[in-house]
Amino acid sequence: MVRDHSDHQVIFYEGARLDIDLNHYRIGKIEGFEVLKKVKTLCLRQNLIKCIENLEELQSLRELDLYDNQIKKIENLDTLTELEILDISFNLLRNIEGVDKLTKLKKLFLVNNKINKIENLSNLCQLEMLELGSNRIRAIENIDTLTNLDSLFLGKNKITKLQNLDALSNLTVLSIQSNRLTKMEGLQSLVNLRELYLSHNGIEVIEGLENNNKLTMLDIAANRIKKIENVSHLTELLEFWSVCVFVCVLPDERQYPRELERPGRAEGSQEPGDSVLGGEPPAEGPTVPTEGDVGTAQRAADRCHLRQVLTLLALTCFFLQKNFLATVF
Repeated sequence: MVRDHSDHQVIFYEGARLDIDLNHYRIGKIEGFEVLKKVKTLCLRQNLIKCIENLEELQSLRELDLYDNQIKKIENLDTLTELEILDISFNLLRNIEGVDKLTKLKKLFLVNNKINKIENLSNLCQLEMLELGSNRIRAIENIDTLTNLDSLFLGKNKITKLQNLDALSNLTVLSIQSNRLTKMEGLQSLVNLRELYLSHNGIEVIEGLENNNKLTMLDIAANRIKKIENVSHLTELLEFWSVCVFVCVLPDERQYPRELERPGRAEGSQEPGDSVLGGEPPAEGPTVPTEGDVGTAQRAADRCHLRQVLTLLALTCFFLQKNFLATVF
């Protein structure tokens, strides 16, 4: 039985249930779960919970989801030693704490809080995924013991340097988008890295990828890079994201050849920002009007002028670097 204090509503669940989903029930306090001793998954997303409490009896719990509540502190989880997935994203956390006893934890999500430091994770040796995006973190630190880490997400923070990653030799996904990086460095030990996301930073040169031969995805869009270099050795690369050039095709102009369209798209469809390395654009210049056909000549001139305007817009987009260019090798 769970009581919703906002509307004084009582919710009944059988004690034999293994998965409990109480998403968006306006629950203000965690209580009444003592009878659910065998529950494996407990979802309390989008409620009004301010404190983690009264979960001591749920020692069989494998997944706890507290996404989008009003929690300010990670606490009272010591008895949940079987916990494998913990999500406290979109709350009011300022510190990473209270997870020392969760040694079987494999996935930890702390997105969109107010955390300013990576800390107190040394006991989580089985952790495979760590998501700390949209916080206030300034440095990559205190992750040396996370040797089983497969995916690390640190987007939208205040990180200025790629460092302290040497112990993460099993890492396959690294995302540090929208930070304050100026150099590509500290990646030499990540020999198993397959996906690297560094868009929206201040990087000027592509470098430091000599040991990352397994990369299949490289995202360096919206940086200050002027030259594509030092990537020829990345023979397994399938996707490469750099700056965006906005492509606009007039209705009466010839379309790009269909064989150059990105796979998985509807036939004949095209999205802004799409382009493929090596693809030939439509032929330049308007169609030559027939003799005496003034209207056709004027339309051709108008199209030529419009094409020039669109080219200027594309160059503006290029230098502002606000979008992506997906290139499939």
